[in-house]
Amino acid sequence: MDGALFKIAEKVKNSEVSDTCSLRLFFRNKQIMIDSGNGNSKDINWPLEDKQKMISIFETVYDEAKKDNDMVVLPQD
Repeated sequence: MDGALFKIAEKVKNSEVSDTCSLRLFFRNKQIMIDSGNGNSKDINWPLEDKQKMISIFETVYDEAKKDNDMVVLPQD
């Protein structure tokens, strides 16, 4: 996973989202549902201000999706 993030780091280093958006995650053309305890399991629609937390979410989703799980339960802080 670190290698995949490293490959795109230069391309996205100056990217910024300034308006409200929702993020859906897909793996091998299949949507991955995310259970974060907030009731919405299709999207990430809350602010991700901590880069490490965002990376942790992506790594967790990627690891579970590789195991062919289409529902990922995110660890609570």
